[in-house]
Amino acid sequence: LWNEVVTQVHGREYKDVTLDHQLADSGGMNLVKWPKQFDVIVTDNLFGDMLSDIAAMLTGSLGMLPSASLGEVDSKTGKRKAMYEP
Repeated sequence: LWNEVVTQVHGREYKDVTLDHQLADSGGMNLVKWPKQFDVIVTDNLFGDMLSDIAAMLTGSLGMLPSASLGEVDSKTGKRKAMYEP
């Protein structure tokens, strides 16, 4: 489901951005092995938490890596609920 939805949104709204799908364990290995290959990583909350913990090894601290949990845009207000974490 994740791959289907992300691929649909990419094709509809972000055609100018390169999209690659990776499994979380492979992505974690590649993130540590060659971090500069990633500009942005889009994932669900569970895998995002795992990858941010793994990536913390690059800077030496969990507190150095920001993340954001973004909710859907409210159709009435045009705003979204978001939680940003260090």
